[in-house]
Amino acid sequence: MGQIRLQMPNVLLIPPAIICFLEGAREPLRQIFTVSGDPLPLEIAFLGSLLVGRSLWSKRLPVPVVVSGYVLTAVSVGMDRGVIADNFGWAAVVLAGFACFGWWRKVERIWKRDE
Repeated sequence: MGQIRLQMPNVLLIPPAIICFLEGAREPLRQIFTVSGDPLPLEIAFLGSLLVGRSLWSKRLPVPVVVSGYVLTAVSVGMDRGVIADNFGWAAVVLAGFACFGWWRKVERIWKRDE
């Protein structure tokens, strides 16, 4: 018997992408590129483009990819708004989220090879 793979439709990544683009558009570009400007809104808009690219790339996505897209959006917007403090714990969450978001298929292949 084969293994059951839970997958979700790719359109579920569109709402966090829209949130990222709106958050990135909230800050004027002239303030981002100054010395004292905050680059986080530009990074959040880049995350939105990654989310759109991932949703256009495949029809169905594994559950960890979709969940990590939502977690990355929530943590990034929370850090930009000042709700979440910038510390090492949240940086680890962001790195783990990007690992799940970007390399989940490779992680699955490694697990299957070990079996």
